[in-house]
Amino acid sequence: ELSYELVNDEVSLDRLLEMLAKEKEVCVDTETTALDPMQASLVGVGFCIEPKKAWYIPLNGAIDRAAVLSKLKALLENRHVAFYGHNLKYDYHVFMNEGIKIANIAFDTILASYILN
Repeated sequence: ELSYELVNDEVSLDRLLEMLAKEKEVCVDTETTALDPMQASLVGVGFCIEPKKAWYIPLNGAIDRAAVLSKLKALLENRHVAFYGHNLKYDYHVFMNEGIKIANIAFDTILASYILN
């Protein structure tokens, strides 16, 4: 059973971020406008904590962009939550362009693939 949720109101956003802040590890992925992280604009952010269950937060939706970024910053800079993803180096740069520094990177599947090969 799949559960993919669009988070497009502040109550849902606050509830999601509160829940994610209690997790040990969270998968994160950015959606952007370009492949070059230095030229990319952040369009949205996806989160997942278990297979077949994920959330997507648009930055061009019903919630004010600055409010979303401020709340995401608090989560992503939380040292008690470890973040993993595919090509997290790219996501890291995109977040840095928005003034957000991921405090605890746990694993990047693209770097793991490089090392294994």
